[in-house]
Amino acid sequence: MTRTSQEWWDATKHNHQALVKWLKDQYHGERMAAVRIDQAFKGFELSILRRSLVTRVAREEAVHARWIGELLYNRGVEPAILDKEERYWSAVGVDMSTAEDVAAIAHHAETMRLERIRAIVEDPHTADDIRAVFKRILPMEVKHAKWFEFLTTPQHLAKHLDNHKAGRQALGLVV
Repeated sequence: MTRTSQEWWDATKHNHQALVKWLKDQYHGERMAAVRIDQAFKGFELSILRRSLVTRVAREEAVHARWIGELLYNRGVEPAILDKEERYWSAVGVDMSTAEDVAAIAHHAETMRLERIRAIVEDPHTADDIRAVFKRILPMEVKHAKWFEFLTTPQHLAKHLDNHKAGRQALGLVV
């Protein structure tokens, strides 16, 4: 079943178990993103500017994990790294041959994430605590998508688009 980010959010926000699972997944995803970004770019020669952008994104992803962890904790849920299937990343089958490949993959993932965050933040029926956290995350994720686009090329973005579509399908999102 595929659905838009808004359709997904409408179903998730009214189902306590689905909402808690999703928040736990977000905590896990942000923690893993911080590590994944650092590791993915580690072997590449980057200019000081490019390296600083990558480092900043990784640090900000760790901050997002902390904010989501606090949100979970305040809701009585223990945040944790999960032993779970990485549906998106498994489907993407990432080719990380060059820094431009890594940046293209990251750009597509951040752009997809922005759809979900906007659905949450713009929905007047989103719980205040959730909206507040994702409203803080939103401008950072906008920057991340732009920075990854800067770090890649249109050719690399096109090269990885079909893989990204496969990842979206694995998550059940409209392509």
